[in-house]
Amino acid sequence: MRRKGVTRVSTNRQGFFLHTSLAVAADGSRFPLGVLAARPYVHQSDIDDDETRAWWRERDGLMANEQERWLQSIIAAESAAGDAAMIHVCDREGDAYELLGSLVELDMRFVIRLEHDRRITDDEGQASRLSRLLETAELRRGLTRTITIQPRYGAVSKGKKATNHKHKGRKATVSFRAVRATVQRPENRDDLAYIEVPTALHLVEVIETSPPEGAEPVRWWLATSEPVDTDAALLRVVDIYCTRWVMEELFKALKTGGAYEKRQLESTHALLNMLAVTLPIAVHMLMLRDLAHGAPTLPATAVFDPLDILVMRALTSAELVPDQATVVDALRVIAKLGGHIRNNGPPGWLVRYRGYIQLVSAKHGFRAAFE
Repeated sequence: MRRKGVTRVSTNRQGFFLHTSLAVAADGSRFPLGVLAARPYVHQSDIDDDETRAWWRERDGLMANEQERWLQSIIAAESAAGDAAMIHVCDREGDAYELLGSLVELDMRFVIRLEHDRRITDDEGQASRLSRLLETAELRRGLTRTITIQPRYGAVSKGKKATNHKHKGRKATVSFRAVRATVQRPENRDDLAYIEVPTALHLVEVIETSPPEGAEPVRWWLATSEPVDTDAALLRVVDIYCTRWVMEELFKALKTGGAYEKRQLESTHALLNMLAVTLPIAVHMLMLRDLAHGAPTLPATAVFDPLDILVMRALTSAELVPDQATVVDALRVIAKLGGHIRNNGPPGWLVRYRGYIQLVSAKHGFRAAFE
């Protein structure tokens, strides 16, 4: 049975899409600072009834051209961030000329991974293709970096079925090339003529020259507004792009911890209400996890109010929540409330989420009792 307001996103799944802009600290810690924009949307071509189409159109969630969401979300994030300096990071879905050209024209800062072998013009005015230009550029002599590769990039040879529980990513030593070029407007796209400023940017290739046997070599193409003239500047661009994986962790917290995709609510309206509750919790859980790793001695009072601490102590013991409790102490209590058994290893997202909800529910009860 089709739930009210949702669309069919695959053969066996109903739902909608969510485009999220997450602010991450640029000091190297990759600490999540919060969600600046979150836009639920559906593809117009997936809707087959007027009522659903009207419902999403009224909420600005009807998407005819999915590329529109990138620039709109970036503008929304800039507005929410106020005067904060921002560098926008996009994965390969953001490789669209309308986005690249608009960001250059608006003088916004970005690092975007490219997917298409685009037509470009080098600094000498010679036309070429992105791949050809990068292949003729020299590798930065002596410059390498070891990065962590996620399972999706391939841990087995082609033709073999990858199993994520056996291939949990790997380390890769990569080298770099960097050039400056102007990306040309795609052929037969006269509708993009409104982008008047030449789309001149820096192009970086991240390449694994000696991958392990049977592994697909890493090869990224990055387009950026940032300088790449020095080794330090180039590595900074690569590090900025790698912050994108913080978003993957947020979705794990939302989907695995919050079990959002398993919610059996009957309408999109109810699902969006639940999203409004679950997404901030997922962000807070992600913050707590990062603080526990990066600042384990930070007082729990830095992220929890006094009533939270009181409830934790009441639900467990003063021994687990001492007067000078740290963030690690608080996370340990939350995991315990979620049913975590220490002999089972570190708590996962699901256990943490359960404990967090227990804490919030008990806090409401305490507040009601005091009032």
